[in-house]
Amino acid sequence: MFEEAIGYAVGDVVLDKDGVSAGAVFAEMAASLRREHKKTVHQHLDSLYTRVGYFLSHNHYVRSNDQKIMGAIFDRLRNGGKYWFKCGDYVIKSIRDLATGFDSSRKDQKAILPKSNVLTYEFTNGCVITVLSTIISKYRS
Repeated sequence: MFEEAIGYAVGDVVLDKDGVSAGAVFAEMAASLRREHKKTVHQHLDSLYTRVGYFLSHNHYVRSNDQKIMGAIFDRLRNGGKYWFKCGDYVIKSIRDLATGFDSSRKDQKAILPKSNVLTYEFTNGCVITVLSTIISKYRS
């Protein structure tokens, strides 16, 4: 798992995002590429670009320490449980609200992640917006 602001969580040995474990896995991958495919990491990356293209990530953060403002934002976004599946011209494919346990992407519509004050919107165009209790973060691919 990768979270751009925090890092990588790999395997099941270290149960947290950790640069050391990510570095170890990267070194293992580099050794495997060299040993089994006679390739460098750079050559492998170029082959991935050729096969699947490039990826662009554009992140933006809006911060507020005022809990009244954040509460009002969350109340408005939750809309009394009647979530919006459109934002302007953009169609929202799925919504996950960890405070209420709602996840429209799942058949039973129940979130499987732990309860917290987090809303995530996944759009049909690939954009994802996550709203946290202290940060509104926008991720775009």
